[in-house]
Amino acid sequence: TLSTPLGSRAFRGLLAIVGNGKFFGGGFAVNPESDTTDGQFEVISFTGKRRDLPLAVFRARQGKHLQMKQVDAFSTDVVTVQCAQPTPVEADGEYLGTTPVEVRVLPDAIRVPTP
Repeated sequence: TLSTPLGSRAFRGLLAIVGNGKFFGGGFAVNPESDTTDGQFEVISFTGKRRDLPLAVFRARQGKHLQMKQVDAFSTDVVTVQCAQPTPVEADGEYLGTTPVEVRVLPDAIRVPTP
C-alpha cells in the first residue's frame, strides 16, 4: 500500500520506487518526469508479473516504461510504503531496513553554495 495525505493505493506487484531524480542504477530513466526542485517525489509501482519485468527494465532505459499498463506513477511530498510482509528498503544502494517506511521531502534541508 502506498499512502499519501490524499489517500492510499493498494496494489499487488513486484516493486515500488520513490525518487526525486530522473535517473537510477547507472542510466535508467526511472523517473523521466522528475524535477529535483519541485519538492515532490515521483512514486512508481510495477504491477506486472515477473515475466513482464525484462520489458519494463528495457523500456526504463529510455524512460518509456510509464506508458506500460503495468506501471503506475504519481507525485507527492510524503508517502508511506507498507507491504504484507516486511520487505527490504534501499536508498541510493544502501540497505535501510524493512517496510513499513515513510519517505518525506524536507524543503531547504540542504544548502549548496553556488558562485
